[in-house]
Amino acid sequence: MRTGVRILLAITTILIAAVLLDAQDYVSDSEPKLFSYDELVQLSLDQEMSPELAEKLRLITTTPFVNNEAYLNGARPRPLEVAGLGPSLRVAFWNIERGLELDYIKLFLSDKDAFMRTVEEERRTAKESDKRIRDVQLEKVKQEIDILQAADVWILNELDWGVKRTEYREVVRELGKALNMNWAYGVEFLEIDPKQLGTDTFEHGESKAEQQQLLDEFKVDKDKLRALHGNAVLSRYPIRSARLVPFTIGYDWFQESKIHTLEKAKRQMARLVGEDLMREVRRGQRTTLYVDLDIPNAPGGTITVAATHLENRTKPKTRRRQLEELLKEVHALRNPVVVAGDMNTTGSNSTPTNVAYMMYKQFGDLDFWTTKGIQWTTGVGLAYTGAKAFRKLAGIQYRVDPTSVNIPGISPNLERGFFKTLEKYRFGDGTAFDFRGVPTRTIDSRSRTLADSNQRQNRGFAPTFITELIWGKVRVARFKLDWIFLKADIKDPRDQHGSYVLAPDFGRTLVNLSNCLPLPISDHSPITVDLPFAEPTRLARTGEGHP
Repeated sequence: MRTGVRILLAITTILIAAVLLDAQDYVSDSEPKLFSYDELVQLSLDQEMSPELAEKLRLITTTPFVNNEAYLNGARPRPLEVAGLGPSLRVAFWNIERGLELDYIKLFLSDKDAFMRTVEEERRTAKESDKRIRDVQLEKVKQEIDILQAADVWILNELDWGVKRTEYREVVRELGKALNMNWAYGVEFLEIDPKQLGTDTFEHGESKAEQQQLLDEFKVDKDKLRALHGNAVLSRYPIRSARLVPFTIGYDWFQESKIHTLEKAKRQMARLVGEDLMREVRRGQRTTLYVDLDIPNAPGGTITVAATHLENRTKPKTRRRQLEELLKEVHALRNPVVVAGDMNTTGSNSTPTNVAYMMYKQFGDLDFWTTKGIQWTTGVGLAYTGAKAFRKLAGIQYRVDPTSVNIPGISPNLERGFFKTLEKYRFGDGTAFDFRGVPTRTIDSRSRTLADSNQRQNRGFAPTFITELIWGKVRVARFKLDWIFLKADIKDPRDQHGSYVLAPDFGRTLVNLSNCLPLPISDHSPITVDLPFAEPTRLARTGEGHP
């Protein structure tokens, strides 16, 4: 008996030691050295940085934050059984618009019923006040919350860290705690516009009262300001490694500091013109955060996630070149790869929107911009620029298939090359991205290009970005900007008879959840996809129907 006990204790000790040794391999919590307030101000002033500041900027935009505290504290993945697929990995992508509505996200994650009561109350109040609310199916909101909560991996764009508009919160850290997930964060930009730093004096001819009002509105807490903006990956699986690679091409956001307000003669419509408020002076560049997740059920035990955000202020051909840079980074990988992000596939340089709402997105505090502050957001130049952009996009606002050969109103489709590049691409092991569209593997039995991984509708894809255009009258623009692409174990991207292990299934766009409140949780909707760990046996490889 004693011998048996000793053997059992020895085995137990070995197992505990193995777990502890494995745990020691994971980074608990690390981050690059952040800028002080004075350093941020210096970055905003000088085109040429000192060598010390330049090196610090390089490090913060190439060194990811990594946190495995959830795993080290005992959190483990929970099995997800998907009808027709069996044990699966659910991946979600969401551009959360800086985290402006972080409290609503945390509420639906922690208390779905309380969130629904809040939705119903706020929609009722808005309707009684004759405010616009979006037409959504409220009965589906709960279902979409369940779908999103079950995701094992969240890939997120546009997360603030220490920015006033989001109350100086570390958005990714709060989400990591709410979801009990490990996370990695990569900085794209430092938000160093004088208004973000609270250094603008507003000496543009306003009255003393107006000047003071703006000074009060833009005053910052120098001890809390970190001015970071970037992308993140959150996971129930531990993070083995992460790296952050900025694109070498794109828009120079620091040149926004050279944009000046229009001459005094053009200020008859506004005390402070729109271009000045709408500008975003930044240091940094669009980037991709590459994260290796230890997932035992995956082939090779690893899945690589590439969380990216392609440039909006550029031409489609530049976004295609950014894609090509990303593909070079993942070329040698033999394990499964998930590429997800806001690809900004608008077919143009920008997307116009409601002026007051754009102010909210950049600076927060919607009440200020829709009441007292609205007098400063009606510049002649902004109205002209927005109307011009609107006319350019009018032909495609309801066409949401940037993979098509051409788009009515704009021909040829300027985004076509992006998707052809992706489809023709082959990894070093000869495999391809999954472009299949098998009806049995979609949520609504639709087929055609990328239908398995990204939800289609009658015309093109379900839109992931919805915005209201207000110049004379309200119109709604809809675009498919956000995508999830999967490296599949197939040589032909459209091979419907090839392997479906960790291939994309049941792509969804959760449009009701993001738009159920009077002010949307984000102007982008979350999207999800399910990846089976083994070859599904309950679904036909091709054919009609859905389980």
